[in-house]
Amino acid sequence: MPHHSPLLSIIVPVYNTSSYLRECVDSLLAQSLDDLEIVAVDDGSTDDSPRILAEYATAYPGRFRLLTKANGGLADARNHGIAAATGEYVGFVDADDYVSPKMFSLMCDRASTTGADIVVCKMMGFDPESGAEFPYEEAPSEAFAASLSESPSLLVKNSPSVCNKIFRRKLFTEHDLHFPVGLAFEDLATTYSLFAHANRMEKVDEFLYFYRRARGGSIMSTFGAHYEELMCALEIAYERFSADEVFDRYRDQLEAVALEHLILGRYADFFLHAPAAVKSAYIDRVFKHLDRHFPEWEGGPVLRSMCTSWWLRIISAHRLLLKLYTALPARVALSLSWRLRMFANGRA
Repeated sequence: MPHHSPLLSIIVPVYNTSSYLRECVDSLLAQSLDDLEIVAVDDGSTDDSPRILAEYATAYPGRFRLLTKANGGLADARNHGIAAATGEYVGFVDADDYVSPKMFSLMCDRASTTGADIVVCKMMGFDPESGAEFPYEEAPSEAFAASLSESPSLLVKNSPSVCNKIFRRKLFTEHDLHFPVGLAFEDLATTYSLFAHANRMEKVDEFLYFYRRARGGSIMSTFGAHYEELMCALEIAYERFSADEVFDRYRDQLEAVALEHLILGRYADFFLHAPAAVKSAYIDRVFKHLDRHFPEWEGGPVLRSMCTSWWLRIISAHRLLLKLYTALPARVALSLSWRLRMFANGRA
């Protein structure tokens, strides 16, 4: 008899996450959706992860598939998983996170009833030590039930994370889309092109994916050293939009994405904590990048629409002022931001 292809393949890249791995895999095995396969990709782990994965592969031979490979990073492991997946849809779960038992049932039901190529849900970050939670809402529900061409705000308001989304697998295979190997922020380089090719995007308005923050040994933990790779990731996204001849159609939205990831979204992390010399060099590269791809962005309508604070807009668009601001001690910078009401109303 021909082999049955599941509705969904869940790809789990694993690298030295033995402390959290059982919680992750058990949450996937507890899914109320039966028509799925779990594709675990051991990316050259040197801890106890291979033994744990082998136990699951033996215990659940029809549901849990184990692939092993030499260490190549998160993007390489995901690409390996996509190549082996057989489901109509693919989802991605990091090995130190966990998901609601109803996550993939709800998302696949929405995909089946609407025919959507992409379905997203809300994601909750959590700090396991303090118990603090950090909600990631994604775009409001009214922006969905549409394609990107019908609702361009989906490009700006949705996070590039693939972990709280499912994708029709042919979006990857038919458009030769893959995660760039060896580059941090591989989601940023890839997800927006998936949006552009989707016939329709839908949202399940519930917190279903739980993302572990402040984790020491994860694949994501070295991102703080790679912020300049944001520009490399965005360059790949621009090239893909240009190759598909839709860069000009979504120029304003791509400019907003660049401003959010390169400047506006960096006040809470990189601008506060990175060494001053590193921040100065980063700002020079950012301004060169924006000038090249979005001329006159400093006084343009996109930045004005994103910044409700006049001070935030002025500092963000002035190279010297931004360097002076980021050279301040973190406590002083935060105090100044408060006094200037830079973030009093958030960003529009």
